[in-house]
Amino acid sequence: MYMMEKVLWEVGSDREKASAFNEAPDDYLAGFRLEPDEKQMLKSLDVRRIADRKVSTLLLFGAWLALRGPKEIGEYLGRMNTPAA
Repeated sequence: MYMMEKVLWEVGSDREKASAFNEAPDDYLAGFRLEPDEKQMLKSLDVRRIADRKVSTLLLFGAWLALRGPKEIGEYLGRMNTPAA
């Protein structure tokens, strides 16, 4: 969980890191000790599954805004309000 939160903090608080993530997510995530399923969740921004891992939803929302922008808040809310798998 810590590494996922670190990724979310970095991309949510640094525009250059958010751009690097958007441009080459595999390359960006290679610098973190993450399990394959964690990398996939982050790359796909599977916010429901990430939140189900008890990751900070504040960090998650901040990263979403940095990566997708405020016009996509409806998409974020829709994903968050889907039943857990």
